[in-house]
Amino acid sequence: MKRRSEATEDLVREISLLRQRVTELESFREGYKRLEQALNQSELRFRTLADKSLVGIYIVGESHFCYVNPKFAEIFGYYPDELIHVKEMQTLVHDDDLRLA
Repeated sequence: MKRRSEATEDLVREISLLRQRVTELESFREGYKRLEQALNQSELRFRTLADKSLVGIYIVGESHFCYVNPKFAEIFGYYPDELIHVKEMQTLVHDDDLRLA
């Protein structure tokens, strides 16, 4: 009888620990959701500011444009979508100007 009682106690402890862990994970999930919302709001503020900027703004990653604002594209005579993923940025600069660099 003692073995059964010990097994029951072990199961009760394990269930209690699992419930505690579920509560912790739910708390982490809520924190993650708040961080994700804050990140989305921050990105929206950046995009709004950059898209309406009077100066050219770009972000380069992995040797290509990840983001260009409308003004930057206008300066080079393109639409923003045309510049995304352009790998050779030198193609935007006239050969004569490249020699000066």
